Amino acid sequence: MENTALKTQHLSLAYDGKSIISGLNLLIPTGQITALVGPNGCGKSTLLRGLARLLKPHTGAVYLNGADIFRQSTTKVAQQLGILPQGPVAPEGLTVRDLVAQGRYPYQKSWLQSWTDEDERLVRKALTTTDLNELAHRAVDTLSGGQKQRAWIAMTLAQDTQILLLDEPTTFLDLAHQVEVLELLGDLNQLEGRTIVMVLHDLNQACRYAHQLVALRDGTVMAHGTPADVMTEEMVQEVFGLACRIVPDPVVGTPLCLPLARK
Repeated sequence: MENTALKTQHLSLAYDGKSIISGLNLLIPTGQITALVGPNGCGKSTLLRGLARLLKPHTGAVYLNGADIFRQSTTKVAQQLGILPQGPVAPEGLTVRDLVAQGRYPYQKSWLQSWTDEDERLVRKALTTTDLNELAHRAVDTLSGGQKQRAWIAMTLAQDTQILLLDEPTTFLDLAHQVEVLELLGDLNQLEGRTIVMVLHDLNQACRYAHQLVALRDGTVMAHGTPADVMTEEMVQEVFGLACRIVPDPVVGTPLCLPLARK
């Protein structure tokens, strides 16, 4: 049995008739962190939206736990897969706890259904896991960038799905907050076995925190595998048009990309 809960078969995605992804076959390993990398406009975010059922395939299909994702109800998908889009914005004044509680909406069978002990337990667990208990009653729009990202991640955790999709979760964060968010995602993977797919721009962070890299260019997968297999000088030149040297990261031993000057 293949070790994947999310895969594509001959997937093609398009915006306004313009092809972005074409004929893509991709397996997302269960229980691992997969990073989608590539230059701007290569199709990373488009692919993530396709995987999340936010963009309907032009051709082909996305399979979630063995079934075509578009043949499953929105509620059923939301109980299996959580997505954090790029730059989400909370309504003004919404508290952290109320934001996190929105992750339980896929389990509310009707507007009349009361809040359950299980709902409460999972919201509390999400706040604890993301170290947000002391900020639970703060308005989301008063938090720092790293705290806001943790709050949104907590919402997806309260959704209680085994698969998390994140579109550039470190964008606009300073280096300390980037590491904070990536360490949290690493803990969720290691301690809870969550399958995580995230779009990242920083190749060295992708190598350090992901088990698998998917390198895209012009909507095509140019390389897919472990960081050691994918992160080569030839791949960086082919995908990014950049000369570099790849050396071992002196801290963790993963590939480290050192760009060379163009002149």
